[in-house]
Amino acid sequence: MRLIAGLAPGFFSGKKTGKIYLTEDCEISQLSAQERIDNIGFVFSDPYAQLTNLCNTVEEEIAWGLCNISLTAEEIKERVEFVLEALCMKDLRHANPTSLSQGQTQKLALASVLAFKPNIILLDEPSSGLDPKSQEELWQLVEKLITPQTLVIWATTKFSEAKRCANWIVLDEGRTLYHGPAIQDFIDEPPKIEWGPLPCLWPQVFSMEKDYPQSDPCFLEIKDLSFAYPDN
Repeated sequence: MRLIAGLAPGFFSGKKTGKIYLTEDCEISQLSAQERIDNIGFVFSDPYAQLTNLCNTVEEEIAWGLCNISLTAEEIKERVEFVLEALCMKDLRHANPTSLSQGQTQKLALASVLAFKPNIILLDEPSSGLDPKSQEELWQLVEKLITPQTLVIWATTKFSEAKRCANWIVLDEGRTLYHGPAIQDFIDEPPKIEWGPLPCLWPQVFSMEKDYPQSDPCFLEIKDLSFAYPDN
């Protein structure tokens, strides 16, 4: 996810080989910071690490990043209102971010990313630390906000989450074990081995019984990709 977001190598040091394309002739490393912001949103597994700790209210926290990308005051207001409405957070608009529960803080982190209207949304174990009710609410929010122009990549180690996704990338210690549609046999009977799936949640497809059309737009193309941190 750090590679897709353009954070590694760079903010996170290491050695990368291969390429990630947004379009046929646009490799992610060629994007400017502004172009990355316009196209890719990243929600961390720790929502508290994503907050500025500089804002006194939820709506100020959501607006903070938007104030740095040359939007008009009216555009910022419209986007803040949109995500507050979409994530059912209007009653929290004046709450101090430090007073929120973990589930509410996760929603705030998601709202701050969605306000940028990215085409690709990266969710790094977003349900980590949430109770079952909050986990289900998060799923419903993501399902509601997906459009045919949006790709969500949801990283998880929970099979209960992976089986709700249409496509999987199964990783094991850096190796890709499987990449393709969800495996029906595993959905009916979860695998007995420990594995960490990184599934792709495609637009408007949450039933594994439904085949996704072959004419989907290509959001990402990854070629011969590998990455090693300095400690290998």
